[in-house]
Amino acid sequence: MQVLSKTLIKNQMELEVEIPLDELQRFVERATIVLGESAKIAGFRAGKIPYDVLKQSLGEMAIYEKAAELAIEKTYPNVIKSESLETIGPPQVSVLKLAPGNPLVYKASVTLLPQVKLGDYRKMSIARKEIKVEEKDVDKVLKDLQKMQVKEKLTKEKAKKDDKIVIDMDLFLEKVPVDGGQARNHTVYLNEPYYIPGFAEELVGLGEGETKEFTLPFPKEYFQKNLAGKNADFKIKVISVFELELPKLDDDFAKTLRQASLEELKNALRQNIKQELLEKEELRLEDELLKEIAKKSDFGDIPEMLIKSETHKMVHELEDGVAQRGMEFKTYLENIKKTEEDLEKGFIPQATDRIKAALLIKEAAVQEKVDADDKEVEEEIKKFEETYKNEPTILERIRENESKDYLKNVVVNRKTLNLLKSLISPTKQ
Repeated sequence: MQVLSKTLIKNQMELEVEIPLDELQRFVERATIVLGESAKIAGFRAGKIPYDVLKQSLGEMAIYEKAAELAIEKTYPNVIKSESLETIGPPQVSVLKLAPGNPLVYKASVTLLPQVKLGDYRKMSIARKEIKVEEKDVDKVLKDLQKMQVKEKLTKEKAKKDDKIVIDMDLFLEKVPVDGGQARNHTVYLNEPYYIPGFAEELVGLGEGETKEFTLPFPKEYFQKNLAGKNADFKIKVISVFELELPKLDDDFAKTLRQASLEELKNALRQNIKQELLEKEELRLEDELLKEIAKKSDFGDIPEMLIKSETHKMVHELEDGVAQRGMEFKTYLENIKKTEEDLEKGFIPQATDRIKAALLIKEAAVQEKVDADDKEVEEEIKKFEETYKNEPTILERIRENESKDYLKNVVVNRKTLNLLKSLISPTKQ
């Protein structure tokens, strides 16, 4: 097999592959069997039809076209391996020469993974931020836990600033009803910040069955551009008012959360908050060090295919986030007056940064000889199996070779990031 390569712009390459006649003959024989399994010719069993008989029935070129398909499918991966190429996505293949009694010649146009020349990250230094748990952070979590055990009592009294109120609400903009601006049985906790400043304060003093109309401005940064910064008219009807009785923050309260005393509960919360802050700091550190290394590194041209794939992925991540907030993605796009194509275009700079980060982690792993052994991969598999233990479809695929390769890559990336952090920011908390 002979291979001629031609380098094109933006990490594109053309490979011209010639398969000699004697090698091609094996694929012709295989094509005869494959086509013969579906052909119906009187006097012959499926898969047992001789070449000459099949040629008369289907035509010789039909057999050779199938042979070319089988040959390309088999030889292309070997070509990529022998040429030591790292490609992205499937190739574009065209047959240049195919005729009985002649070699097969085909062309594969491939996109190559960009080359990276890393900056000297061993000379870089990034400071870790000091992790300190403030008492106000502990108090906030305590109050949130306290609210989870609140007792509600329906009252005929007027709503006070510490009550819960249930309302029907209609929203108008310049006396025209706002699409989607109607809410029924909408709950507002009057002692908590509302997304429209001043809204909760307008409801204090109202009782069951009462109505009120008022005007308030939406925040300038509000996500619905048609409302952001504009004065809106609200029509409110109170459905019900509830007095809220919070439990005392004492040892008995702590015992409901399986802690011996209030002080032990606070200590447990401090540890949890500290762990969360440490994890956030690790993510910040990773992001900063990758950006710093990227600034001092040289990258080959990043193919459009790679950028498009990453922006497409980012749109789907956004879509999942919107769904978790209980909103239809179509409605979200209408509110921000953008299309998915607009989002993808806007994501290009961020997508490019993400691609560069992935490329430099990959290159750093090669330079530092980071690998994952079978035991580490098995441990990662078990973590995934525990996470998805109630999803049989995912469990079936976890131990497939492709999934194992993915998980091995996850382990290698994590080990590489930890190594980079230890080199660039060696001081531990």
